Amino acid sequence: MDDTVARELHRECVLMLRHLMANGRKVPPGVVAKVAALGDAGDDAAALRTLAGIHGELAGMAAPATPRSLRTLESEAQPKSVLRFLGPVRLARQLASTAFFFLAAITAIEVLVGHNTRNLFHFDDSPGWVDLLFLAACAGLGATFAALFRVHCELASSSYRSDTEATYWSQIILGIVAGLVLAEFLTEAARPAHSMSRPVLAVIGGFSGVVVNSILNRLVESVEQLFGGSRDKVSDEIEQRSRERSAQAVAETRLQLAGELFRIQRQLDAHVPTATVRRALSELIDSLLPTGPFGAEDISWTPSQPAPAAGAATANPQVPVKEQASRGGENVSA
Repeated sequence: MDDTVARELHRECVLMLRHLMANGRKVPPGVVAKVAALGDAGDDAAALRTLAGIHGELAGMAAPATPRSLRTLESEAQPKSVLRFLGPVRLARQLASTAFFFLAAITAIEVLVGHNTRNLFHFDDSPGWVDLLFLAACAGLGATFAALFRVHCELASSSYRSDTEATYWSQIILGIVAGLVLAEFLTEAARPAHSMSRPVLAVIGGFSGVVVNSILNRLVESVEQLFGGSRDKVSDEIEQRSRERSAQAVAETRLQLAGELFRIQRQLDAHVPTATVRRALSELIDSLLPTGPFGAEDISWTPSQPAPAAGAATANPQVPVKEQASRGGENVSA
């Protein structure tokens, strides 16, 4: 077996040990001794299994830091840069430079175009594109601040990963768009009475695009409700609940019917008098059929129905089933 895997495992184990001990975390002395002894594991299968087990144990102890994040921080610490004071990793320095760019753009627009020095962010005679650039710079500053804060949290926990750099830049782009949407479109009704609120909302939208997304979703839901979209959805939900209740009622009725039939079967097995069985059947039929017109009280024998069995009471077309069953029971008892 190639010893590349063994070298990588050993290197990551050493990195995690350094991280744990540098942060004052307690590490079992036996683990340190084993990692030192397995430095030249090579292609020994038993040594590799032991090293893999130690690797998993150290990964759990070092969480939320991961072996990949520790390797990224180690590689980022090697190059020396004059901008290293802005952050220990390249992305942090790039984001800090971007924040300075947006801050310089806001300052330049205010100094070069602003006419009212006592009311900041107020441009009465400036072109519309200047106002748009100013709001975009405010949104970009808020989005960059959010990205920097995210990098700071990941660096503090040693969980920063270089393979997620693209997500930070997409977050800034989404923040600029969200800030412009929040400042330009959602506050158009308040303009120009609340000119101060537009830059502030641009910064808020840039910092959290989730807020703008929630606002737009609420607006979409309101429009759907206004034009009946939500009403149809509510009607579908009501119909679905009605079908579920009907299915539950049918299941309960079948269960109850099965119980009654089982009770009658037990009576037949116990040689209960026929009148009692007939009475039970009559009560079961009455409970299944509704009362009133064409109900249990109106059903009677007709010439088209088969004649009753021999020995049973003679069916009278004008006498209900329940009464005939009762008379039949009386005849059998007699």
